[in-house]
Amino acid sequence: MADYKPLGTAERDSIVQQATSRATASGKTPEYELYDYAQKNGISDDGVDAYMGFAGGTTANWAKANWNKPAATPATVAVAPTSVIVVTTAPKTGVAPLDAATRASVLQQAQTIGKQQGFSPEQALYNYAQANKISNADVDTYMGFAPGGTQAWVDANVRPAAPAAPAAPAAATLAPAALAPAQTYTPAAPYTAAQVTVDPSKTTQGLLTSMLSSDSPYLQQARGMAMEKMNERGLLSSSLAQGAGVSAAIDAAGNIASRDSGIYAEAGQFNANAQNQSGQFNAAAQNQAGQFNANAQNTASLLEQAQQNDLSKIGLNNQNARGILATQQENYVANANRAQQNDLSKIDANQANSVINNESTIAANRLTGASQAATSIMNNTQAQIAAIDRTLSGPAQQALKDGYNTQAKASLQIIGSLAGDVDIAKYIDSLFPAA
Repeated sequence: MADYKPLGTAERDSIVQQATSRATASGKTPEYELYDYAQKNGISDDGVDAYMGFAGGTTANWAKANWNKPAATPATVAVAPTSVIVVTTAPKTGVAPLDAATRASVLQQAQTIGKQQGFSPEQALYNYAQANKISNADVDTYMGFAPGGTQAWVDANVRPAAPAAPAAPAAATLAPAALAPAQTYTPAAPYTAAQVTVDPSKTTQGLLTSMLSSDSPYLQQARGMAMEKMNERGLLSSSLAQGAGVSAAIDAAGNIASRDSGIYAEAGQFNANAQNQSGQFNAAAQNQAGQFNANAQNTASLLEQAQQNDLSKIGLNNQNARGILATQQENYVANANRAQQNDLSKIDANQANSVINNESTIAANRLTGASQAATSIMNNTQAQIAAIDRTLSGPAQQALKDGYNTQAKASLQIIGSLAGDVDIAKYIDSLFPAA
């Protein structure tokens, strides 16, 4: 069983830092990277516990629960997009397909980058090709795709054809509403004036004849008074007396008939005038009412037609405005889509360049960290050897040096592997010259 001794604090810190850097690049956990290195270099679970100062059985229990299982990225570790697809580029004059192992490696790295940066593996592969000026046809050749496969994917996913701007809709036209026929006015029937018809019985002659023929007491009295006067003159039995009686009766009846005929004439004229005035007023009122009604109906009809035309104009204006707005919106969307595609193409290329720059920076940091850690181990080991040389001699001195030699080489091997498989353990031999 190998003799594993705990590493110093600086050495352990350096190993943990290197394991964390590799985990960041691979998308796995630092524990996974540390255990993977131990497995590849023949370091047992107990050896890992001893080197790193873990409690006994810690590494074995972790391996039992996690080894050969997908390693989840720890929630506390922010994984940056640091991976880069490595394609061995053949000369442009003779691009040849990659071997199966290289293609599988490229696809695995594309999946890792796509997962880290939030897009598909195909997009990650395309970004790398664009950043390294590899044409779509060469991607098909390298990866064994059918000719035109990469271009077809690009057309469908990277630069979709911008939709044509829709044509503006034809403006709606206004057909004015038909006017209703005007309401006509029919005047009332012409007014016929009332006429006064003379009643012969109401004239002075008619009344006088009627009164004389009635032999009323009034006429008898008038004749009696005339006979008395004639008797006083001694002419009662003469024809003069008879004539005087008749004359007295006519005079008396004539006064009454004359006054009565005037009364009748005035009453008839008054009634005719009143009837004429009433008829004229009624006809005028009917004519005015009919004219007013016709004007009101015509005005209402014109107002209604104007309102309908105004509403039609408003509706057509709204329709035209909606059509123009819809066209502007669709054009805006189309322009935005085209601008977005251009921006995405720029972003993809920038992301690919950023990935390459980040990888270069991380590789440099790995080497710097490895150099610092190796220097610390070498200095510490050199100090330990100097102390052994001062205090021990013989076999005990050599055994202790051999132990430090083994321990230092193991530490440097771990650091070199984490730095990118750099062999720095060989430099420890300069501290242990052959006896």
